[in-house]
Amino acid sequence: MSSLIHPRLQNLYQYWLTIKNKRHMPAKADLDLHRIPSHLPCVFLIEWDPVNTVFTWRLTGTALYTLCGRELSTSPVLDLWEPGQRADITDTFQHVRTAFQPFCIRLRGFSSEGHELGLEMLTMPLLDTVSTNVLIFGGLVPFKTPLWLDRAPLQKLNAWEVIALDGCRPDRSITPAMAHVPISDLHIQEVKTH
Repeated sequence: MSSLIHPRLQNLYQYWLTIKNKRHMPAKADLDLHRIPSHLPCVFLIEWDPVNTVFTWRLTGTALYTLCGRELSTSPVLDLWEPGQRADITDTFQHVRTAFQPFCIRLRGFSSEGHELGLEMLTMPLLDTVSTNVLIFGGLVPFKTPLWLDRAPLQKLNAWEVIALDGCRPDRSITPAMAHVPISDLHIQEVKTH
């Protein structure tokens, strides 16, 4: 089993493994959203924009709107991250795309009122057969939904743990952060699923 904590992301990861079958990744056409209806609010698609060299939200579920208090689609993904972590998160996302490596990212979200919220993010490769680009398919869920979230949505994310899933070994150590420590000060964990 994976090291994902949140049951919704555990289920989403198992679904991805099922449609992946023995391939490096499933195709976007393999996704059957009718099989994961309860997951849709937390689901996202991220794409790499090579012209502007930035990751953008291609699609986000309604739960991400609730978490951040705004529509995220087409905006740069890294705008939500602390500036000191953006290079390491970019490296992690590129690893999903180029090495077909799924990751679990544990995060702390911070609101404009100083509230803190624990979250878990799952990132998995997904082939867009029309454009032949590798997208990042995944989910972002809070460990709890506090009452303050509707009046003080999250402004910034800070990763504190990055875990490589599916038994693949990353080619370099990407290391997440505790609180405001840069990601590269920690280490990546490898987790075997079979």
